[in-house]
Amino acid sequence: MQGVGILRGFSLNQLPSEMPNYKAAFFYPLLMLFTLATLSAQRDRPPNVADPETYSYSDPTESRDHHRYADHPKNEFRLYDFYQRQADYYLENGNVPEIIPAYPGMEAGVNGHWGRYNNFDLFSDIWSQMDNGPIVSSVIRQQGKPIVKAVNLRLGEDQDVYATFDQLTLGYRMVWKDGYLNYPEVRWGMMGLVNPATDPFLNSWDTSWSKSTSWKDKYDVADVEYEGFYRFENKAVFSYSVHGIPVLDHPDAFKLGEDAVFVRVLRFPEGAKDINLKYFKLPSGSVAIDGSKDDALVASAAVAEGWTGLAVESSSGTDGLSIELSDDGYFYLAISSVEPGATLTTYSWKGSEDSEGILSAIKERGPIDVVALTEGGRGRWPEEFAVAGERGEGIGPYVIDTIPVPIENPYDSPMYLSGLAFFENGDAAIATFFGDLWL
Repeated sequence: MQGVGILRGFSLNQLPSEMPNYKAAFFYPLLMLFTLATLSAQRDRPPNVADPETYSYSDPTESRDHHRYADHPKNEFRLYDFYQRQADYYLENGNVPEIIPAYPGMEAGVNGHWGRYNNFDLFSDIWSQMDNGPIVSSVIRQQGKPIVKAVNLRLGEDQDVYATFDQLTLGYRMVWKDGYLNYPEVRWGMMGLVNPATDPFLNSWDTSWSKSTSWKDKYDVADVEYEGFYRFENKAVFSYSVHGIPVLDHPDAFKLGEDAVFVRVLRFPEGAKDINLKYFKLPSGSVAIDGSKDDALVASAAVAEGWTGLAVESSSGTDGLSIELSDDGYFYLAISSVEPGATLTTYSWKGSEDSEGILSAIKERGPIDVVALTEGGRGRWPEEFAVAGERGEGIGPYVIDTIPVPIENPYDSPMYLSGLAFFENGDAAIATFFGDLWL
């Protein structure tokens, strides 16, 4: 607590209703003056922080001899053993204040909040140089706003169509082509957000699934359960339940000339009933919902650049399915009933091809066995690296051993560690800031 004052709160609506107007007219301004005066006093009060000029136990030049890296330039102002030194100080002199001064920061506050060596002038593209694989989990920006639980994917035979799955909306927020991700570079990429390399040609913002024809910006917690995703070589299958319906959701894509078609394969292990699936935002233009064509449902809209549309195939026929247009300009798939084990394959596109061209391309594609993709494939990073540990020396409540990490590795993975955990058998796992997990 750094000189914190407490104001007991109440609502002006709780004042007696019978209070005469002249008393209220006097009381309200008085209350405001009292509140402003109290806040001003709190603002002007010096913080209860252990600055080194007043408290010797905050001197960063002391208690450095027994720390291995104390002489490293970046630790020049580092404050070591603060809490131990603070406790010793008050135990020795016995004059313990009612509120003990707070920790002043890693550099004892002498260089401000960010410290002397903050690396704000350091730009590095190490994140973009590493082998990120076909799937990157990150915060990503969509038209200036962050998607905080994004899973970014490379799709298609040539891995040249890209999509972002949102774990919160259980849908694909963006699809784009002509370049994957732009990674931030300030402070090794730690001070920015990932961006799609080009503008997406398909966008969605709301939750994907709904029991009605209106969609929320987020689900009720009880309505969804996100389990994670399976990776099979370069492919992913998302597993979740929504409104009590288990779903396996596999994204894919293919190219038609310069145009890209986004494919979504949905398997319902227990079937599905009375639920709607929202797709991408339509640009303005005339919309044609064609109904069933060649055992597929098709809807398309003519726009200035050509066509945008949605086509749906089902392993059990299209009875119980329909494509509708929402009030806010989205295609959505209305599912009144599909049988257990049924697979729906949907195709979304925007480009020069009309629905006839898309249907011709669909006929040439075989079915995708989503269940087989959940059974695991070859490891992507099979190499193992032998490292030699070093036992720690010295005395104290604990001793630090050193286990080196493979700074030089064939994946160009930056070893900026962010987490450490141990399994019951003694094996350790470390995570990096850039999303790698090493065992």
